[in-house]
Amino acid sequence: MFLWGFLSLTSTGWAQTTDLLAERESSPADVGMLEPGTTGSRTVRLENVSDGPVRVGIKSKSCGCLSTSVEPEVLAPGAVAVVTFSAPAAVQTDVQVYTVTIVASRVDKPGV
Repeated sequence: MFLWGFLSLTSTGWAQTTDLLAERESSPADVGMLEPGTTGSRTVRLENVSDGPVRVGIKSKSCGCLSTSVEPEVLAPGAVAVVTFSAPAAVQTDVQVYTVTIVASRVDKPGV
């Protein structure tokens, strides 16, 4: 017998830096019903809307089971970072909610 769980992957933090980033074409936060042992994933696209280079990173994850990536980490003005995160569906009957906090900061010097 398989139990199915509902998986929701949300991102926070970048909204606090709206002078630096704007969200573009993200996949839905609610991944839906998944069979235990499978993986749900979400992609968030963030555009640098500032007039200088911006570094994008992951500040925190609500679970060590979350896999994350940011490509590229440093954005020129107008460039877009693709932030991907995924988590395995566990055997449970309630909603699984995982959160990734995304941060951004201006880059003052090249290579920093």
